[in-house]
Amino acid sequence: MHLHKLSLWRCKIWFEPAQNTRPSSRFVFPSTRKRRTYERMHTSTLLLVGVLSFFLCTLGQLSFEAEDDLTPLTQTPVLASSLKVIKDASACLPAPYLYVTLHHYPNVIKYSRDGCLLSMSVLGDGQLEMGNVELRSMYISAESQRLYIANAAAGNHQVLVYGQCGSAVATHNNNGDDDDDAYSRKLLGVITNKKKNHGADHAYGLALDEHQNVYASFQHTDVVLRFSASTYEEMSFPPSLRAHKDQEYYAGTFHQFGKPGVHDTTEQGVRGIIVVNRALWVANEDIGGIAIIDMKTGLVTDIIMLDEPIGLFYSETHKLVFASSKAKHMEGRVVSIDVKTLRIINEYRSAKMTHPTGVVVHEDTLYVAEQFLGHVFAFDIFSTENLGKVIEKLPGEIEQIVLSEC
Repeated sequence: MHLHKLSLWRCKIWFEPAQNTRPSSRFVFPSTRKRRTYERMHTSTLLLVGVLSFFLCTLGQLSFEAEDDLTPLTQTPVLASSLKVIKDASACLPAPYLYVTLHHYPNVIKYSRDGCLLSMSVLGDGQLEMGNVELRSMYISAESQRLYIANAAAGNHQVLVYGQCGSAVATHNNNGDDDDDAYSRKLLGVITNKKKNHGADHAYGLALDEHQNVYASFQHTDVVLRFSASTYEEMSFPPSLRAHKDQEYYAGTFHQFGKPGVHDTTEQGVRGIIVVNRALWVANEDIGGIAIIDMKTGLVTDIIMLDEPIGLFYSETHKLVFASSKAKHMEGRVVSIDVKTLRIINEYRSAKMTHPTGVVVHEDTLYVAEQFLGHVFAFDIFSTENLGKVIEKLPGEIEQIVLSEC
């Protein structure tokens, strides 16, 4: 049982040592001193009962945490030696595989869709350094098979691009075993970082349009930047921004929420982004919804209200967008949205879901990364049935998942 953090919100004991602590008027005291003595005894008794009740509730909470395994994960750096890569994957599900990013781990982890650990080192040569990494979203181009990845580490904000599977040199994991070397990816370059572009602060979401132009969202500047497919240079402003010459937008800005350079540290800002029918969908916790932005004009055409949205995935087969929504007290959920009507069709929940992040779909199965517990859940898209945990207790806070054919 881990006791790193307790969900003591269940212990709802309220004290109001106010005007009603005075005894009933039917009691008659011969002196003011005795009356005050009684009041102090009465108040002390209430406080003692309250403390004992809170203590008993806390013990009950510890038991509840141990029984149901609801303890959130800590910020401890992930050690590759704590996991064991499977040597014979013949009994595991074939491609597509699940790529996973964790906080504080400088690489991408690869699993089969039934939970077999296949690789701890998707990123080959040119991998990031431990302690200077906070990997967030990933995007794999269906056309080039390149892997784009966001790094939100303080002082090392980056958007990177890696090559196809097998483009990197052989790697070894910390167990001394050969990893899935044939599928490692080579670092091709850094598309942007905060030194090059001050708008690139705390990278999060990634998407590509039909021309392979790259879009990246940044939480601490409330902006979505756009980069050319051929050169990865910042692209020109859309018409909606060119009309506001009084504002000094970051180079490559596609859409700015609020004013450039104005960001409250308490705000979560923009999160996941996806391209749907020539519109960019942007999950924005601060507006409490998903903004739909026309890709020609850069203007917001609709907002779908959803509390604290994080991850987005578009299933072209089902014509549905899947969006994760975090909430306290295990009330997180994922919803499916009809792209024509923009209405929520279904919602997917687990009794323990609090902080769902990454979402992907393969055929009729929805996979959901749950950061609070470190699990990846599977759901039936149509019945919304929870099919169980595909990956259990990852050794760190899971951020995003993506499907890869290799």
